[in-house]
Amino acid sequence: MLSLLAFLALTVPPQDSAHIVVVATTDIHGHATDWDYVTNRPFPGGLSRVATIVDSLKRSYPGQVVVVDAGDLIQGNPFATYFGRVAPRDPNPVIEAMNLTGYDVATPGNHEFDWGLAPMRRIISGAAFPYVSGNIYTLPADTLLYPPYAVLQRQGVRVGVSGLTTPGVMVWNQDHLKGKLRVERIPVAAARIMEPLRRASDLTIMLVHSGMGGPASYDTSGVGGENMAAELARLPHPPNIVIVGHSHREIRDSVLGGVHFIQPRPYAGSVSVTHVRLVRGAANWKPVGIRSELVSTARVSASVRLAQRLAPAHQAVLTWADTPVGEASAAMPAAAARIEPTAILNFINAVQLKRTGADLSAASAFNLKAGFDSGTIRLKHLAALYPFDNSLRAVRVSGAQLKEYLEHSARYFRTDPAGRVSINDSVPGYNYDVIAGAQYDIDLRRPVGDRIRNLTVGRRAIARSDSFTLALNSYRQTGAGGYGMLRGSPVVYDKGENIRDLLAEEIRRRKTIAPADYAGADWRIVPERAAATLRTLVQLPPTPSVERSRDSVVLRVLATTDLHGSLLPKTDSEGRRTGGLAALKGLMDSLAAECGCPTLRLDAGDQMQGTFLSNVTAGRSMIEALNHLDLDAAAIGNHEFDWSVDTLRRRMAESRYSWLAANVFDSASGRRPQWVTPYRILSAGDLKVAIVGYITADAKEAIKAEWTAGLRFGEGVLPINDVLAEVRALRPDVTILLAHAGAVCNGAVCSGEMIRFADAVESRTIDLIVAGHTHRLVNTRIANVPIVEAGSGGKALAVADLVKTQAGGRVVRTRLEPVNPDSITEDSVVATLVEGYRRSAEAATNRVVASIKLPLSRTGSQYPLGRMIAEARRNVLRADVGMVGNGGIRGDLRAGPVTYGQLYEVQPFQNNLVRLTLTGRQLQEVLEHAIGSDGTPSAHVAGAVVRYDPGRPAGRRVRRVELHGRKLRQEARYTLAVDDFLAGGNDGYDMLNGIPSEPGGMLDVDGLITYLRRLTQPVEVTVLPGFVSTRR
Repeated sequence: MLSLLAFLALTVPPQDSAHIVVVATTDIHGHATDWDYVTNRPFPGGLSRVATIVDSLKRSYPGQVVVVDAGDLIQGNPFATYFGRVAPRDPNPVIEAMNLTGYDVATPGNHEFDWGLAPMRRIISGAAFPYVSGNIYTLPADTLLYPPYAVLQRQGVRVGVSGLTTPGVMVWNQDHLKGKLRVERIPVAAARIMEPLRRASDLTIMLVHSGMGGPASYDTSGVGGENMAAELARLPHPPNIVIVGHSHREIRDSVLGGVHFIQPRPYAGSVSVTHVRLVRGAANWKPVGIRSELVSTARVSASVRLAQRLAPAHQAVLTWADTPVGEASAAMPAAAARIEPTAILNFINAVQLKRTGADLSAASAFNLKAGFDSGTIRLKHLAALYPFDNSLRAVRVSGAQLKEYLEHSARYFRTDPAGRVSINDSVPGYNYDVIAGAQYDIDLRRPVGDRIRNLTVGRRAIARSDSFTLALNSYRQTGAGGYGMLRGSPVVYDKGENIRDLLAEEIRRRKTIAPADYAGADWRIVPERAAATLRTLVQLPPTPSVERSRDSVVLRVLATTDLHGSLLPKTDSEGRRTGGLAALKGLMDSLAAECGCPTLRLDAGDQMQGTFLSNVTAGRSMIEALNHLDLDAAAIGNHEFDWSVDTLRRRMAESRYSWLAANVFDSASGRRPQWVTPYRILSAGDLKVAIVGYITADAKEAIKAEWTAGLRFGEGVLPINDVLAEVRALRPDVTILLAHAGAVCNGAVCSGEMIRFADAVESRTIDLIVAGHTHRLVNTRIANVPIVEAGSGGKALAVADLVKTQAGGRVVRTRLEPVNPDSITEDSVVATLVEGYRRSAEAATNRVVASIKLPLSRTGSQYPLGRMIAEARRNVLRADVGMVGNGGIRGDLRAGPVTYGQLYEVQPFQNNLVRLTLTGRQLQEVLEHAIGSDGTPSAHVAGAVVRYDPGRPAGRRVRRVELHGRKLRQEARYTLAVDDFLAGGNDGYDMLNGIPSEPGGMLDVDGLITYLRRLTQPVEVTVLPGFVSTRR
């Protein structure tokens, strides 16, 4: 791991050159140790891990290392709270850890002031290194709190370090600081500091506890901007390096105006290591090369030296955090607190209402992973639930202010023009408030600013002139988070009470708290489909339909789809693990046991093709693992044919479950092939269940023609009417269509093959459609037929319950369950089996072939990953144009080292690359087809710029094509690099079928690897978009 830190190892520099290593952290928030005091397990960060990295660098670069921090150090976790409020001591253990690590300079962050100026100065006084600040002044003397900068000597180089803090500290902590401090605007202070700093230094570093840019979370009038770091690039004399803090982002090395902006991950989750090469000038040293890397601390061992020194402090915090406060009679999680009313947020609001006597109360869900489990509530649980040291206040607001407050909070949700609902990632979750005492709907069909409907207090519609008292925390009372409507609101309650302390006091008083005591449901998100979508987005099961006491589940169906060889869990760009067959089996077993009813387990196709572990055995490993899931039946998917019909039939013979498809026919005879089973009748308890199979009619276009030669795939109800009639004659209790064909739902509007099927099928013929193929999460009902689809890759599990109601009727209730291996007990047998496959393949899959600078994900129809693949094909085959269909790009790439296994999952189909020679007229026809029926491109191209009008009729959308700046000539000849799947006329590219081709001599994934290895590492995608809409 630490070998990465020596990537610029130099020999002893000659006298005319020097090499300085700048190591930086920011927003440590009390994480001195490598322990999470809430979950009571190791934490993948902390100063104790940073110390190991610093020690290694100092050994490698003696006398050349500078260690700095950009603020927010002493507040933010139980360790910081204990030594900041509960048991202060000198030196503060967080500062002691900094001293032991060997920090050289730091600057204050805004949270340094959360406990007041005097405690902050006392804590920081224990630092063995200087604090610097160029914009914090003490009053009334109006002198700088700390020196404006410090100059360090390294190899004869003068390294000047200054610091600046966001002026928002005067908003958030005005009660502590008013009349004692003032904080100058960052650009003004920076301009004043940089001139003397530049004269005194050869290398200048600015520690800025302020985000790069963007709107402030408060009214900046008379205060100054919150996120102003980028402004330093516009100074007449800008610094060489800016260490950015406050915003909890991560920036490896962003260069603006020649200034290098760097931001390590918060909580010491990473450190930035910046290597600076300097040459001696006539009068001073001059930086001639700056290169930065972010080094994760997650796999770095903690420093033994720090661990031993901090051991008594660590044990003291463990004991304190584990202190019992009371009991919870049942679980009270916060996971859904931003989507629907929850007992845990109602509890916070109830305490605030009781204490203040206010009419209303506002609270935030700071941490969706927090809450109380059934049983003992400990101080650590309260620290997770309410991590900030806010005090309780109450203000008087009007009806108009109340409405504006809620409208501002509702910005947390985003609805696009197509009606698709998502989370607005520009609004931090802690700035989304829920108000108790009022009743309201958040209507996500309405525009931002007009979403709050049916707003009442005491069941009476409010008037703009109404007056209410509102309990809230001190942070919000200042207007922070953009709640400017509170400006000037009279404060009617403020006793300086810490809200977390009040929660603990209430629990101690009651001894036991019960969710039923806080079961109010005063607000909701509408329409219900929007709420269900949001629950899925945050990996929550949809709210189950209300079941009366006599309702009973008589059958539970558990269904997967489009697993595509996903034997192992996958990790997304945010580090969250999803899927994996061991977790899927564990969840299935758990849901079956929970129901205590007959259960069927189904899969809707495309089981095998898609990962190296599965593909290397032509799907055999996947089938062996799936046999342990106790599946009853599976639909045949189009990618089941990817290794020929003969291979598919071998896999079918090896499986312990039925493979179904009623709409596959022999092209010559018109009859169903003998090896294809159209349906099965299964017994589930006392029920007779018919499972009818179906494969998408697009199967011919979605795979190579030779793989399905001699087969025809019927579309819709008509080709399987005979099967449906035969099934009806058997009088099953339940009929399920198990379809490798699916749907796409955008907001309330759904389309697709299964939507058309449900509309067309005779009433009461199908009780449930289990869908697949589109890789979407679908949970809808069309013509009274429930349709459920579990996405792809095993990230979700579809659940359908056949419920007998108290009235004697029956209803099918569907939902989607997320598959989170970190919260599911994995099946040990499947886990052992899969681990064996992983170990046998790791030599190939773990081979690092390149490094990617920024994450590459599939967002929209055009994205950098697709452009990179198209350019790779053009480059390695030396063609004029490279092209890749979007359907051939099956995964995303995270930033950092990229392995063969990761690239294989991006392009898993093992298509051969070919080079075609075609006329400009033919090339334009190809490009026309690449623009889908909806007017958006369905492919990526490189080497050509295609300007198109999505509003024109299909076939006439391309307005101009340029190759290397020259207009496409219809009769000229060009070369096109593409895979043999598209070259064979598949996916509707009939115009390519029959065009002479030259084999590229490599698979698509090998071509991509060859290209990436030719580039400077880490690779940054600079390929310009190929398709450019003329309608902007």
